Amino acid sequence: MRIHDDDIFIGKMLEETYQTIRDGETAKSAQDLWQYFSQRGNQMSQKSKIEQFCQQNVMTCYQVEYVGELSCFRIHFPRPIDIPRNWSFFKQFYIGLKNGLLQLLYVSNDNDFDGLLEVLGPMLGINNLNLIVVGSAEYAAIIPIPYQRKDFVLQLKNFLGIEESPILKAA
Repeated sequence: MRIHDDDIFIGKMLEETYQTIRDGETAKSAQDLWQYFSQRGNQMSQKSKIEQFCQQNVMTCYQVEYVGELSCFRIHFPRPIDIPRNWSFFKQFYIGLKNGLLQLLYVSNDNDFDGLLEVLGPMLGINNLNLIVVGSAEYAAIIPIPYQRKDFVLQLKNFLGIEESPILKAA
């Protein structure tokens, strides 16, 4: 009985897969299949990419949205917080958003001159954290990372395909 259920499940998965392939899309070899999924991955929304990265690395990301009427960024923590657009690195982030740039900012104790980590750390119940702020006008998020895991910054940069500009540091 179990084998029969597995066959039905696999059959349904194959049927769904073939239904999602658009006209003109085919894979001729394993290399073509890799290219196909790579192209499809490039079509993912910014939000999906950021959330997928966080999910794969067991990290939490919090949406950051710009609220024009208040001239601030709203971070959707469990208790949302509004931060003025001209405070700390948010000034630099706001300019990038206006220019349509995909940005990645990294905030650590080494470059947190405005005490942002002191403010946000207790709100999240996390000590010794660093932050990654990533996004564009389409979607932005703030990602707390453990102090010892600075490698996540480069991994996320590579995952999102941010090549044209270096990682921005908070000023």
